[in-house]
Amino acid sequence: MPLSMTNIGESMKIERTNSRFKNEINVPYEFQRTYVEKTGRDIDIVFTGSPTTTPVVSSKREDTVSLREIFDERFKPQPDQVVRNNYHADGTTVKVQFVYDDNGNKVSQIQYNEDGTPSAAFAFGEETDEVITFYKDGTYSQNIRDKDNNLKESNFYSESGDLVQKTAYVNNKKSSVTHFDPSTGHKIQQTVYVENEQPSKSYFDPSTGNIIQQTSYHNGKTNMVFYDKNGKWEEKQVLNSDGKLLEQHWPVEGGKVIRDMFDVNTGKLARRVCYDEVTKRVLTTAKCDSEGNFIDAANGRFDKVISQSSQVGDCWVLSGIVSLSNTKEGQKILSDNISISRTGAVTVKIAGEPGKDNPKTYTFTQQQLQSATHLSEGDYDVRAFELAFEKFFKEEQPYGQYSINGGSSAWTYELLTGKKAQSVALESGITSSEIPPNTPLVCDDIDAAVEYFQTKQPNVAMSIAARASEDTNHSYVINKIENGKVYLTESHNTANEAVYTIEDFKANFGTLITPEGSVPSRATFMVLS
Repeated sequence: MPLSMTNIGESMKIERTNSRFKNEINVPYEFQRTYVEKTGRDIDIVFTGSPTTTPVVSSKREDTVSLREIFDERFKPQPDQVVRNNYHADGTTVKVQFVYDDNGNKVSQIQYNEDGTPSAAFAFGEETDEVITFYKDGTYSQNIRDKDNNLKESNFYSESGDLVQKTAYVNNKKSSVTHFDPSTGHKIQQTVYVENEQPSKSYFDPSTGNIIQQTSYHNGKTNMVFYDKNGKWEEKQVLNSDGKLLEQHWPVEGGKVIRDMFDVNTGKLARRVCYDEVTKRVLTTAKCDSEGNFIDAANGRFDKVISQSSQVGDCWVLSGIVSLSNTKEGQKILSDNISISRTGAVTVKIAGEPGKDNPKTYTFTQQQLQSATHLSEGDYDVRAFELAFEKFFKEEQPYGQYSINGGSSAWTYELLTGKKAQSVALESGITSSEIPPNTPLVCDDIDAAVEYFQTKQPNVAMSIAARASEDTNHSYVINKIENGKVYLTESHNTANEAVYTIEDFKANFGTLITPEGSVPSRATFMVLS
Protein backbone atom coordinates (compact mmCIF):
# COMPACT_ATOMS: atom_id res chain seq x y z
CA MET A 1 0.00 0.00 0.00
CA PRO A 2 1.55 3.34 -0.94
CA LEU A 3 2.42 5.65 1.89
CA SER A 4 3.85 9.16 1.89
CA MET A 5 4.21 11.65 4.72
CA THR A 6 5.19 15.27 4.98
CA ASN A 7 5.74 16.88 8.34
CA ILE A 8 7.09 19.92 10.10
CA GLY A 9 9.23 18.75 13.01
CA GLU A 10 12.40 17.03 14.01
CA SER A 11 12.02 13.25 13.82
CA MET A 12 9.45 10.59 13.14
CA LYS A 13 8.88 6.82 13.17
CA ILE A 14 6.26 5.03 11.10
CA GLU A 15 5.02 1.50 11.83
CA ARG A 16 2.46 -0.76 10.18
CA THR A 17 0.77 -3.38 12.35
CA ASN A 18 -2.25 -5.51 11.33
CA SER A 19 -3.36 -3.03 8.69
CA ARG A 20 -3.34 -0.32 11.35
CA PHE A 21 -0.96 2.62 11.01
CA LYS A 22 0.77 3.84 14.13
CA ASN A 23 2.64 7.12 13.95
CA GLU A 24 4.84 8.06 16.84
CA ILE A 25 6.27 11.56 16.34
CA ASN A 26 8.69 13.03 18.85
CA VAL A 27 8.58 16.79 18.35
CA PRO A 28 8.93 19.89 20.41
CA TYR A 29 5.87 21.48 21.99
CA GLU A 30 4.31 22.76 18.77
CA PHE A 31 1.74 22.29 16.01
CA GLN A 32 1.95 19.19 13.76
CA ARG A 33 0.26 18.40 10.48
CA THR A 34 0.53 15.03 8.74
CA TYR A 35 -0.73 13.84 5.37
CA VAL A 36 -1.31 10.11 4.85
CA GLU A 37 -2.18 8.57 1.49
CA LYS A 38 -4.24 5.43 1.99
CA THR A 39 -6.33 3.55 -0.54
CA GLY A 40 -5.83 6.32 -3.02
CA ARG A 41 -7.23 9.02 -0.75
CA ASP A 42 -5.56 11.70 1.25
CA ILE A 43 -6.47 12.04 4.91
CA ASP A 44 -5.79 15.37 6.53
CA ILE A 45 -4.92 14.89 10.20
CA VAL A 46 -4.48 17.90 12.43
CA PHE A 47 -3.44 17.65 16.05
CA THR A 48 -2.54 20.28 18.58
CA GLY A 49 0.64 19.97 20.55
CA SER A 50 -0.65 21.72 23.70
CA PRO A 51 -0.91 19.33 26.67
CA THR A 52 -4.22 19.27 28.54
CA THR A 53 -4.74 21.50 31.54
CA THR A 54 -7.49 19.23 32.87
CA PRO A 55 -6.96 17.86 36.42
CA VAL A 56 -5.23 14.49 36.21
CA VAL A 57 -6.11 11.10 37.66
CA SER A 58 -3.89 8.80 39.70
CA SER A 59 -2.53 5.60 38.16
CA LYS A 60 -4.66 3.39 40.42
CA ARG A 61 -7.71 4.61 38.50
CA GLU A 62 -6.43 2.76 35.44
CA ASP A 63 -7.28 -0.60 36.96
CA THR A 64 -10.94 0.06 37.78
CA VAL A 65 -13.66 -1.78 35.90
CA SER A 66 -15.45 1.38 34.81
CA LEU A 67 -12.41 2.83 33.05
CA ARG A 68 -11.62 -0.42 31.32
CA GLU A 69 -15.20 -0.53 30.12
CA ILE A 70 -15.06 3.05 28.90
CA PHE A 71 -11.92 2.53 26.87
CA ASP A 72 -12.72 -0.97 25.71
CA GLU A 73 -16.23 -0.12 24.59
CA ARG A 74 -15.97 3.51 23.53
CA PHE A 75 -12.36 4.32 22.65
CA LYS A 76 -10.57 1.13 21.61
CA PRO A 77 -9.56 1.62 17.94
CA GLN A 78 -11.00 -0.77 15.40
CA PRO A 79 -8.99 -2.57 12.67
CA ASP A 80 -10.23 -0.25 9.92
CA GLN A 81 -9.28 2.92 11.79
CA VAL A 82 -6.13 5.03 11.64
CA VAL A 83 -4.38 5.76 14.95
CA ARG A 84 -1.88 8.55 15.55
CA ASN A 85 -0.03 9.14 18.81
CA ASN A 86 1.56 12.53 19.41
CA TYR A 87 4.16 12.98 22.18
CA HIS A 88 5.00 16.42 23.54
CA ALA A 89 8.05 17.17 25.57
CA ASP A 90 8.41 20.06 27.99
CA GLY A 91 10.36 18.26 30.70
CA THR A 92 7.52 15.70 30.80
CA THR A 93 5.99 13.50 28.17
CA VAL A 94 2.28 13.82 27.44
CA LYS A 95 0.64 11.71 24.76
CA VAL A 96 -2.38 12.67 22.66
CA GLN A 97 -3.93 9.85 20.62
CA PHE A 98 -6.11 10.46 17.57
CA VAL A 99 -8.30 7.86 15.86
CA TYR A 100 -9.80 8.34 12.38
CA ASP A 101 -12.01 6.24 10.20
CA ASP A 102 -10.93 5.42 6.66
CA ASN A 103 -12.80 8.47 5.38
CA GLY A 104 -10.67 10.79 7.41
CA ASN A 105 -13.33 11.58 9.97
CA LYS A 106 -12.04 11.95 13.49
CA VAL A 107 -13.61 9.27 15.69
CA SER A 108 -11.95 9.91 19.04
CA GLN A 109 -9.16 11.74 20.80
CA ILE A 110 -7.55 10.77 24.11
CA GLN A 111 -5.22 12.87 26.20
CA TYR A 112 -2.91 11.09 28.66
CA ASN A 113 -1.07 12.15 31.80
CA GLU A 114 2.66 11.71 32.31
CA ASP A 115 2.09 8.37 34.04
CA GLY A 116 0.11 7.08 31.06
CA THR A 117 -3.31 7.43 32.61
CA PRO A 118 -5.99 9.28 30.62
CA SER A 119 -6.95 12.82 31.55
CA ALA A 120 -9.60 13.41 28.91
CA ALA A 121 -11.30 11.52 26.11
CA PHE A 122 -13.26 12.87 23.16
CA ALA A 123 -15.72 10.90 21.03
CA PHE A 124 -16.98 12.46 17.82
CA GLY A 125 -20.25 11.30 16.28
CA GLU A 126 -22.54 12.30 13.46
CA GLU A 127 -25.03 14.04 15.75
CA THR A 128 -23.20 14.69 19.02
CA ASP A 129 -19.69 15.00 20.44
CA GLU A 130 -18.73 13.63 23.82
CA VAL A 131 -16.02 14.72 26.26
CA ILE A 132 -15.00 12.65 29.29
CA THR A 133 -12.73 14.29 31.85
CA PHE A 134 -10.94 12.33 34.60
CA TYR A 135 -10.02 13.95 37.90
CA LYS A 136 -7.32 13.33 40.49
CA ASP A 137 -9.73 11.77 43.01
CA GLY A 138 -10.85 9.13 40.51
CA THR A 139 -14.15 10.74 39.62
CA TYR A 140 -14.93 11.76 36.05
CA SER A 141 -17.45 13.82 34.10
CA GLN A 142 -19.13 13.45 30.73
CA ASN A 143 -20.36 16.31 28.53
CA ILE A 144 -22.37 15.78 25.35
CA ARG A 145 -22.80 18.55 22.77
CA ASP A 146 -24.61 18.71 19.46
CA LYS A 147 -23.00 19.77 16.19
CA ASP A 148 -23.86 23.41 16.90
CA ASN A 149 -21.83 23.12 20.11
CA ASN A 150 -24.95 23.31 22.26
CA LEU A 151 -24.56 21.42 25.52
CA LYS A 152 -27.15 18.63 25.69
CA GLU A 153 -26.15 16.60 28.71
CA SER A 154 -23.60 16.66 31.51
CA ASN A 155 -22.98 13.68 33.80
CA PHE A 156 -20.73 13.18 36.80
CA TYR A 157 -19.54 9.76 38.00
CA SER A 158 -18.08 8.51 41.27
CA GLU A 159 -14.63 6.90 41.62
CA SER A 160 -16.23 3.49 41.18
CA GLY A 161 -17.89 4.56 37.92
CA ASP A 162 -21.41 5.02 39.31
CA LEU A 163 -23.56 7.87 38.03
CA VAL A 164 -23.84 10.59 40.69
CA GLN A 165 -25.44 13.50 38.83
CA LYS A 166 -27.08 13.99 35.43
CA THR A 167 -27.81 17.45 34.04
CA ALA A 168 -29.92 17.92 30.91
CA TYR A 169 -29.97 21.10 28.83
CA VAL A 170 -32.35 22.67 26.32
CA ASN A 171 -31.04 25.61 24.30
CA ASN A 172 -27.94 25.64 26.52
CA LYS A 173 -30.13 26.15 29.59
CA LYS A 174 -30.55 23.61 32.36
CA SER A 175 -33.77 21.68 31.99
CA SER A 176 -33.21 19.19 34.82
CA VAL A 177 -30.63 18.05 37.34
CA THR A 178 -30.90 14.53 38.76
CA HIS A 179 -28.86 13.19 41.67
CA PHE A 180 -28.31 9.45 42.17
CA ASP A 181 -27.26 7.26 45.07
CA PRO A 182 -23.97 5.73 43.82
CA SER A 183 -24.48 2.59 45.91
CA THR A 184 -27.91 1.73 44.46
CA GLY A 185 -28.10 3.70 41.23
CA HIS A 186 -31.51 5.01 42.28
CA LYS A 187 -32.57 8.63 42.03
CA ILE A 188 -32.46 10.59 45.26
CA GLN A 189 -33.38 14.06 44.01
CA GLN A 190 -34.42 15.74 40.78
CA THR A 191 -34.81 19.42 39.95
CA VAL A 192 -36.77 20.42 36.85
CA TYR A 193 -36.47 23.98 35.58
CA VAL A 194 -39.60 25.60 34.20
CA GLU A 195 -39.68 28.90 32.36
CA ASN A 196 -41.02 31.80 34.43
CA GLU A 197 -41.57 29.53 37.46
CA GLN A 198 -39.50 28.31 40.34
CA PRO A 199 -37.84 24.95 39.62
CA SER A 200 -39.77 21.90 40.80
CA LYS A 201 -38.06 19.37 43.05
CA SER A 202 -38.66 15.66 43.52
CA TYR A 203 -37.22 13.45 46.24
CA PHE A 204 -36.82 9.67 46.07
CA ASP A 205 -36.22 6.77 48.42
CA PRO A 206 -32.59 5.77 47.69
CA SER A 207 -33.28 2.15 48.65
CA THR A 208 -36.14 1.66 46.15
CA GLY A 209 -35.96 4.60 43.74
CA ASN A 210 -39.65 5.33 44.39
CA ILE A 211 -40.65 8.94 44.58
CA ILE A 212 -41.33 10.29 48.08
CA GLN A 213 -42.25 13.93 47.57
CA GLN A 214 -42.63 16.42 44.73
CA THR A 215 -42.87 20.20 44.95
CA SER A 216 -43.79 22.41 41.99
CA TYR A 217 -44.94 26.00 41.48
CA HIS A 218 -47.60 27.51 39.27
CA ASN A 219 -49.14 30.98 39.23
CA GLY A 220 -47.67 31.82 42.62
CA LYS A 221 -49.01 28.65 44.25
CA THR A 222 -46.99 25.79 45.68
CA ASN A 223 -48.09 22.28 44.78
CA MET A 224 -46.82 19.46 46.99
CA VAL A 225 -47.41 15.74 46.36
CA PHE A 226 -46.54 13.03 48.89
CA TYR A 227 -46.17 9.35 47.96
CA ASP A 228 -46.30 6.07 49.85
CA LYS A 229 -43.49 3.53 49.93
CA ASN A 230 -44.66 2.01 46.64
CA GLY A 231 -44.49 5.32 44.78
CA LYS A 232 -48.28 5.80 44.66
CA TRP A 233 -49.44 9.27 45.56
CA GLU A 234 -51.31 9.55 48.85
CA GLU A 235 -51.72 13.28 49.39
CA LYS A 236 -51.57 16.54 47.44
CA GLN A 237 -51.44 20.03 48.91
CA VAL A 238 -51.83 23.44 47.32
CA LEU A 239 -50.49 26.43 49.26
CA ASN A 240 -50.64 30.13 48.48
CA SER A 241 -47.62 32.45 48.31
CA ASP A 242 -47.79 32.90 52.11
CA GLY A 243 -47.61 29.16 52.71
CA LYS A 244 -51.26 28.86 53.80
CA LEU A 245 -53.09 25.66 52.85
CA LEU A 246 -55.65 26.18 50.08
CA GLU A 247 -56.42 22.60 48.99
CA GLN A 248 -55.76 19.05 50.08
CA HIS A 249 -56.36 15.95 47.94
CA TRP A 250 -56.09 12.25 48.74
CA PRO A 251 -57.26 9.08 46.95
CA VAL A 252 -59.96 6.78 48.29
CA GLU A 253 -61.38 3.45 47.15
CA GLY A 254 -62.68 2.93 43.65
CA GLY A 255 -60.48 5.47 41.83
CA LYS A 256 -62.04 8.41 43.64
CA VAL A 257 -60.30 11.44 45.13
CA ILE A 258 -61.34 13.70 47.99
CA ARG A 259 -60.55 17.39 47.52
CA ASP A 260 -60.79 19.67 50.54
CA MET A 261 -60.81 23.45 50.07
CA PHE A 262 -59.91 25.74 52.95
CA ASP A 263 -60.76 29.31 53.90
CA VAL A 264 -57.46 31.17 53.45
CA ASN A 265 -58.37 33.63 56.22
CA THR A 266 -59.41 31.16 58.91
CA GLY A 267 -57.57 28.06 57.70
CA LYS A 268 -60.74 26.01 58.30
CA LEU A 269 -62.35 23.57 55.89
CA ALA A 270 -64.85 25.32 53.62
CA ARG A 271 -65.90 22.68 51.10
CA ARG A 272 -65.26 19.06 50.17
CA VAL A 273 -65.57 17.53 46.70
CA CYS A 274 -65.26 13.89 45.71
CA TYR A 275 -64.24 13.42 42.08
CA ASP A 276 -63.21 10.65 39.70
CA GLU A 277 -59.40 10.53 39.44
CA VAL A 278 -59.43 9.66 35.72
CA THR A 279 -62.28 11.73 34.29
CA LYS A 280 -62.12 14.48 36.97
CA ARG A 281 -65.92 14.37 37.08
CA VAL A 282 -67.31 15.67 40.37
CA LEU A 283 -69.29 12.96 42.15
CA THR A 284 -70.39 14.60 45.40
CA THR A 285 -69.96 17.91 47.17
CA ALA A 286 -70.32 18.94 50.79
CA LYS A 287 -70.22 22.43 52.24
CA CYS A 288 -69.02 23.46 55.68
CA ASP A 289 -70.08 26.14 58.11
CA SER A 290 -67.76 28.91 59.34
CA GLU A 291 -66.27 26.55 61.91
CA GLY A 292 -65.32 23.94 59.32
CA ASN A 293 -68.11 21.49 60.25
CA PHE A 294 -69.88 19.65 57.44
CA ILE A 295 -73.34 20.98 56.79
CA ASP A 296 -74.25 17.77 54.98
CA ALA A 297 -72.69 15.49 57.59
CA ALA A 298 -74.51 12.66 59.29
CA ASN A 299 -76.50 13.98 62.24
CA GLY A 300 -78.54 11.01 63.45
CA ARG A 301 -81.65 12.21 61.62
CA PHE A 302 -83.15 11.30 58.27
CA ASP A 303 -83.93 14.78 57.06
CA LYS A 304 -82.78 14.95 53.44
CA VAL A 305 -83.83 13.65 50.05
CA ILE A 306 -82.23 10.32 49.14
CA SER A 307 -81.16 9.44 45.62
CA GLN A 308 -79.30 6.50 44.15
CA SER A 309 -77.68 6.16 40.72
CA SER A 310 -78.36 2.39 40.69
CA GLN A 311 -74.66 1.54 40.89
CA VAL A 312 -75.58 -0.82 43.73
CA GLY A 313 -78.75 -2.91 43.83
CA ASP A 314 -79.60 -2.07 47.43
CA CYS A 315 -83.06 -0.62 46.85
CA TRP A 316 -84.30 -3.10 49.49
CA VAL A 317 -82.02 -1.48 52.08
CA LEU A 318 -83.14 2.02 51.13
CA SER A 319 -86.85 1.22 51.04
CA GLY A 320 -86.66 -0.45 54.45
CA ILE A 321 -84.90 2.57 55.96
CA VAL A 322 -87.18 5.09 54.25
CA SER A 323 -90.32 3.25 55.33
CA LEU A 324 -89.12 3.20 58.95
CA SER A 325 -88.24 6.90 58.81
CA ASN A 326 -91.85 7.66 57.87
CA THR A 327 -93.05 6.84 61.38
CA LYS A 328 -92.08 8.13 64.81
CA GLU A 329 -91.40 4.68 66.24
CA GLY A 330 -89.52 3.67 63.11
CA GLN A 331 -87.29 6.74 63.48
CA LYS A 332 -86.50 5.60 67.02
CA ILE A 333 -85.45 2.15 65.78
CA LEU A 334 -83.11 3.82 63.31
CA SER A 335 -81.71 6.34 65.79
CA ASP A 336 -81.07 3.56 68.32
CA ASN A 337 -78.83 1.94 65.72
CA ILE A 338 -76.78 4.99 64.80
CA SER A 339 -74.77 7.46 66.84
CA ILE A 340 -72.50 10.43 66.10
CA SER A 341 -69.37 11.12 68.16
CA ARG A 342 -68.04 14.56 69.07
CA THR A 343 -65.45 14.20 66.32
CA GLY A 344 -68.14 13.46 63.73
CA ALA A 345 -67.49 9.72 63.50
CA VAL A 346 -70.65 7.72 62.77
CA THR A 347 -71.29 4.36 64.43
CA VAL A 348 -73.91 1.95 63.10
CA LYS A 349 -75.11 -1.15 64.92
CA ILE A 350 -76.30 -4.26 63.11
CA ALA A 351 -78.32 -6.57 65.36
CA GLY A 352 -77.39 -9.49 63.13
CA GLU A 353 -79.17 -12.20 61.22
CA PRO A 354 -81.96 -13.73 63.34
CA GLY A 355 -80.97 -17.10 64.73
CA LYS A 356 -77.27 -16.30 64.50
CA ASP A 357 -75.17 -14.61 67.15
CA ASN A 358 -73.39 -12.15 64.86
CA PRO A 359 -74.12 -8.58 65.95
CA LYS A 360 -71.73 -6.04 64.50
CA THR A 361 -70.78 -2.43 65.09
CA TYR A 362 -69.16 -0.29 62.40
CA THR A 363 -67.68 3.19 62.75
CA PHE A 364 -67.08 5.52 59.81
CA THR A 365 -65.38 8.89 59.56
CA GLN A 366 -67.05 11.70 57.68
CA GLN A 367 -64.32 11.27 55.07
CA GLN A 368 -65.32 7.65 54.53
CA LEU A 369 -68.95 8.67 54.15
CA GLN A 370 -67.98 11.37 51.67
CA SER A 371 -65.95 8.97 49.56
CA ALA A 372 -68.57 6.18 49.34
CA THR A 373 -70.04 7.70 46.19
CA HIS A 374 -71.21 4.33 44.83
CA LEU A 375 -73.99 4.44 47.42
CA SER A 376 -76.91 6.83 47.89
CA GLU A 377 -76.58 10.58 47.92
CA GLY A 378 -78.28 13.16 50.09
CA ASP A 379 -78.58 12.00 53.69
CA TYR A 380 -75.31 10.71 55.08
CA ASP A 381 -77.03 8.85 57.90
CA VAL A 382 -78.63 6.67 55.24
CA ARG A 383 -75.25 6.22 53.55
CA ALA A 384 -73.78 5.16 56.90
CA PHE A 385 -76.40 2.39 57.14
CA GLU A 386 -75.62 1.31 53.58
CA LEU A 387 -71.91 1.15 54.35
CA ALA A 388 -72.60 -0.90 57.46
CA PHE A 389 -74.85 -3.31 55.54
CA GLU A 390 -72.22 -3.59 52.80
CA LYS A 391 -69.49 -4.51 55.28
CA PHE A 392 -71.76 -6.91 57.16
CA PHE A 393 -72.63 -8.84 54.01
CA LYS A 394 -68.97 -9.09 52.99
CA GLU A 395 -67.98 -10.37 56.43
CA GLU A 396 -70.93 -12.54 57.46
CA GLN A 397 -72.69 -13.55 54.21
CA PRO A 398 -76.16 -13.47 55.81
CA TYR A 399 -78.95 -15.14 53.86
CA GLY A 400 -76.23 -16.81 51.79
CA GLN A 401 -75.21 -13.55 50.09
CA TYR A 402 -71.87 -11.73 50.17
CA SER A 403 -73.09 -8.40 48.75
CA ILE A 404 -76.06 -6.06 49.07
CA ASN A 405 -76.92 -6.36 45.38
CA GLY A 406 -80.45 -7.71 45.61
CA GLY A 407 -82.45 -8.61 48.68
CA SER A 408 -85.67 -8.16 50.63
CA SER A 409 -86.70 -5.24 52.79
CA ALA A 410 -87.62 -7.85 55.39
CA TRP A 411 -83.86 -8.37 55.73
CA THR A 412 -83.44 -4.68 56.53
CA TYR A 413 -86.00 -4.94 59.32
CA GLU A 414 -84.47 -8.17 60.62
CA LEU A 415 -80.88 -6.91 60.67
CA LEU A 416 -81.88 -3.75 62.52
CA THR A 417 -84.10 -5.46 65.10
CA GLY A 418 -82.65 -8.96 65.34
CA LYS A 419 -86.20 -10.32 65.01
CA LYS A 420 -87.18 -12.95 62.49
CA ALA A 421 -89.76 -11.84 59.92
CA GLN A 422 -93.09 -13.64 60.12
CA SER A 423 -95.15 -14.58 57.12
CA VAL A 424 -98.78 -13.56 57.54
CA ALA A 425 -101.94 -14.04 55.51
CA LEU A 426 -103.95 -10.98 56.43
CA GLU A 427 -107.06 -12.14 54.62
CA SER A 428 -107.39 -15.05 57.04
CA GLY A 429 -108.63 -12.74 59.76
CA ILE A 430 -105.49 -12.22 61.78
CA THR A 431 -105.93 -9.44 64.32
CA SER A 432 -103.47 -6.74 65.27
CA SER A 433 -103.25 -8.12 68.81
CA GLU A 434 -101.86 -11.35 67.43
CA ILE A 435 -99.04 -9.57 65.63
CA PRO A 436 -96.14 -8.77 67.99
CA PRO A 437 -95.27 -5.04 67.81
CA ASN A 438 -92.08 -4.01 65.97
CA THR A 439 -91.84 -7.40 64.32
CA PRO A 440 -90.97 -7.69 60.63
CA LEU A 441 -93.84 -9.13 58.62
CA VAL A 442 -94.13 -10.50 55.10
CA CYS A 443 -97.35 -10.75 53.11
CA ASP A 444 -97.72 -12.09 49.58
CA ASP A 445 -101.27 -10.78 49.11
CA ILE A 446 -101.09 -7.21 47.85
CA ASP A 447 -104.85 -6.68 48.24
CA ALA A 448 -104.74 -7.65 51.91
CA ALA A 449 -101.56 -5.61 52.47
CA VAL A 450 -103.19 -2.46 51.06
CA GLU A 451 -106.26 -2.93 53.24
CA TYR A 452 -104.14 -3.61 56.32
CA PHE A 453 -101.96 -0.55 55.67
CA GLN A 454 -105.01 1.69 55.52
CA THR A 455 -106.24 0.51 58.91
CA LYS A 456 -102.83 0.80 60.64
CA GLN A 457 -101.41 3.98 59.15
CA PRO A 458 -99.59 6.05 60.27
CA ASN A 459 -98.15 3.44 62.67
CA VAL A 460 -97.03 1.03 59.98
CA ALA A 461 -93.86 0.99 57.88
CA MET A 462 -94.35 -0.78 54.58
CA SER A 463 -92.28 -1.38 51.49
CA ILE A 464 -93.27 -3.48 48.54
CA ALA A 465 -91.18 -5.49 46.10
CA ALA A 466 -92.88 -5.25 42.72
CA ARG A 467 -92.27 -5.36 39.02
CA ALA A 468 -90.45 -2.26 37.75
CA SER A 469 -90.52 -3.31 34.09
CA GLU A 470 -91.09 -6.40 32.02
CA ASP A 471 -87.82 -7.95 33.22
CA THR A 472 -86.81 -6.27 36.50
CA ASN A 473 -88.07 -5.94 40.04
CA HIS A 474 -87.70 -3.00 42.37
CA SER A 475 -88.52 -1.93 45.90
CA TYR A 476 -90.92 0.90 46.68
CA VAL A 477 -92.21 2.61 49.82
CA ILE A 478 -95.90 3.19 50.53
CA ASN A 479 -96.09 6.57 52.24
CA LYS A 480 -99.81 6.75 52.72
CA ILE A 481 -103.15 5.66 51.26
CA GLU A 482 -105.73 8.37 51.25
CA ASN A 483 -109.01 9.02 49.40
CA GLY A 484 -108.64 5.93 47.29
CA LYS A 485 -105.10 6.82 46.21
CA VAL A 486 -101.75 5.23 46.99
CA TYR A 487 -98.80 7.61 47.52
CA LEU A 488 -95.66 5.77 46.54
CA THR A 489 -91.95 6.67 46.83
CA GLU A 490 -89.34 5.08 44.60
CA SER A 491 -86.44 4.09 46.88
CA HIS A 492 -83.77 5.41 44.52
CA ASN A 493 -85.22 8.91 44.53
CA THR A 494 -87.36 9.92 47.48
CA ALA A 495 -87.99 13.34 45.93
CA ASN A 496 -90.32 11.72 43.41
CA GLU A 497 -93.64 10.65 44.84
CA ALA A 498 -95.95 8.85 42.48
CA VAL A 499 -99.70 8.77 43.07
CA TYR A 500 -101.94 5.94 41.83
CA THR A 501 -105.50 4.95 42.36
CA ILE A 502 -105.70 1.74 44.37
CA GLU A 503 -106.83 -0.12 41.27
CA ASP A 504 -103.95 1.23 39.13
CA PHE A 505 -101.50 0.49 41.91
CA LYS A 506 -102.58 -3.13 42.12
CA ALA A 507 -102.53 -3.44 38.34
CA ASN A 508 -99.05 -1.95 37.95
CA PHE A 509 -97.33 -3.27 41.09
CA GLY A 510 -99.15 -6.51 41.69
CA THR A 511 -96.52 -8.98 40.41
CA LEU A 512 -92.91 -10.02 40.89
CA ILE A 513 -90.64 -11.60 38.30
CA THR A 514 -88.98 -14.86 39.32
CA PRO A 515 -87.08 -17.53 37.39
CA GLU A 516 -90.24 -19.63 37.54
CA GLY A 517 -92.42 -16.81 36.24
CA SER A 518 -94.57 -14.00 37.66
CA VAL A 519 -95.83 -14.25 41.24
CA PRO A 520 -97.79 -11.84 43.44
CA SER A 521 -95.82 -8.88 44.80
CA ARG A 522 -94.53 -9.15 48.35
CA ALA A 523 -95.17 -6.53 51.00
CA THR A 524 -92.79 -6.27 53.95
CA PHE A 525 -93.82 -4.14 56.88
CA MET A 526 -93.74 -3.52 60.58
CA VAL A 527 -96.58 -2.47 62.85
CA LEU A 528 -94.91 -0.03 65.19
CA SER A 529 -95.92 0.39 68.82
